[in-house]
This record gives sequence, structure tokens and C-alpha cells, in this order.
Amino acid sequence: MPRIVCVALMLLAAGRPGYALSIMGGQPRFELSSDILQLPAPGRPGVLRVFVSGSYAPSQVGRVELQLPPDLVVIRGELTRTVHTHPDSADSHWDVVFQPSHYGLFRITGSLSVDVDARYGRDEMEFEMELYAGQDTTWERPSHALRYERVVGSQRYRYGGDYLVPIAQSERVVIDDIVQPAQVVQSASATCGSCSLSEANGSVRMLVFLDASGEIVETRALPRELPTGQVALPDSDVIAAARETLRNWSFSASRTATMPVADFVIVTVDVRH
Repeated sequence: MPRIVCVALMLLAAGRPGYALSIMGGQPRFELSSDILQLPAPGRPGVLRVFVSGSYAPSQVGRVELQLPPDLVVIRGELTRTVHTHPDSADSHWDVVFQPSHYGLFRITGSLSVDVDARYGRDEMEFEMELYAGQDTTWERPSHALRYERVVGSQRYRYGGDYLVPIAQSERVVIDDIVQPAQVVQSASATCGSCSLSEANGSVRMLVFLDASGEIVETRALPRELPTGQVALPDSDVIAAARETLRNWSFSASRTATMPVADFVIVTVDVRH
């Protein structure tokens, strides 16, 4: 996206409650991960290094909860901890020493919760990693995120790349899990008798949030670049006409490999006088 458009999105968002939440900030700025510093062996424990980072104020803290299966016996280290999220903080990483009680495959999971303030809300994420401890070989599968979400008031969002996607409940889905994006199934042009000829005989790009059934949850007009180089939203009558017409559109929901999920799609609505 051109820089001038990005700047305009921020300025246009500033005057509309909730608009900045959906338009900006679809990329998570926080992370919880782990790595095996020392693989366990007979008579030798393993060492798990836990990392927390976040682009918040230096004083911001988060709550970490690690879950190790009962057969990974913890010798030393905290599984639940409140830490500063700044990556340079002394408490943003620590070690957990453990010993498997038998050979086999073990799954380690963890969660991070960061309460910022009432306006921003709360960031949440989960990760998992796998460890195999065998008689002849031991290996780890690197940690990977299961979900990145934000909660503002009673509304939960998934970090969806370009935008925050409204979701009904927490779900273990990240953007890379989506294998089939949302699609337009049926469309129609908009009619705007109250619009000027210059505004009506054109088009408007609309951001459409869909639920897991492909039903519209919310629609927003996207700014457009004018011949002068400035960026602005279309006329309000044009936006209203486009929104009304979208009621008659139909969509198929985005899908992971196993299920449909809430997501967004950007469409162009033609507007006629």
C-alpha cells in the first residue's frame, strides 16, 4: 500500500470510534515462544527457554502460563509468571528445567495475556511445540502460534493480517491456516439517485467482514486516492448506496483445511445514477 494511503487511513480513522481498530493493527505486535536449549537424555534433564516480546510501553507487563504434560517433570523454573513484555527486560525470558519420566512424544503449550487499557483492550495468544524423547534419538518441533487475538469490551478479534477480524469466540486459527479466502458468489450494482453524476457514475471499494457462514457482519468504505494526490472517503450517499446493495450480495466464507472461519474480503461496488 502506498505510504500516502497508509497515512490517510490513520487520519480518517482518528475521527471515527472503532474505525482505527478495524482498519489499522491487523498484525500482532507481541509474541510468546520457546526453544529447547538442552535436549533431555538418560540421566540429564532438558532445558526449555521461554521468550516474551511486545511493542508496548516499557512498563507493560503480561501474564504467561505454560502447560507441560504430567510426564515432563519440572525440576526448576516457573510455569506461571508475570513479566515485562519489552524484549530488553531482564524478566522477558527464563528457563524451565524438566525431565521426561518415560520415552515418547510430548506437547508443550503456553499462553500470553497482555491487558493494556480499556481503549486498546487485551491481547492474547497461544503457542505449542512438540518434543520427542526416545531411547536412541530425541528431537523437537519448533514452537508455533495457535492464535493471536484482541479483546475490546465484549468483542473479540482475530489478528487477520491487514485488519482485525471480528469473531464470535476464541479459536485456534492464525492467518496462515486459511487455505481458501472468502469469495463473492453473487453481486449487483448500486443505484444512487441522490448522488451527483460525478460521484454516481463510478465505484467504491468496500471492506466486508464476514462470519463463518459467509454472512455480512460489518461493512466499511475504503479511502480512494484523488487526482490531486489526496486521499478521501467517497461521498456519504455513495457509501450508503453501496452498503444497501451489499445486502443483496452473497459470499462464501474463508476456510482452513478443516472448517469455515470468519474473515474479510475487499470488493468493488459499481454505483450508477
